Amino acid sequence: MAIRDRRIYADAQRSNPYHYRDETGFEIDANTARTGQPAFLAVVTGTEYGYTLPSGVHVVPLGALCQ
Repeated sequence: MAIRDRRIYADAQRSNPYHYRDETGFEIDANTARTGQPAFLAVVTGTEYGYTLPSGVHVVPLGALCQ
C-alpha cells in the first residue's frame, strides 16, 4: 500500500515511486533488483510520528516520504 500511495503522490510530481531522495541525500529504494539488500528495515504507517523501535526497525509515517 505504501508504494500505491507513493505512486499517487508521484504522479502529481511526475516522479518515480520506487525511489526517493531528499535534499540532504536521504534515500529510499523500493526495488531490490537494482539496489541489493536494504541497509535497514522500516515500516511505513499512517501515523503522524516516526520513531525507531528497540529492535532497530524504523517506523516511518507515509507523509514523511512526500515532503
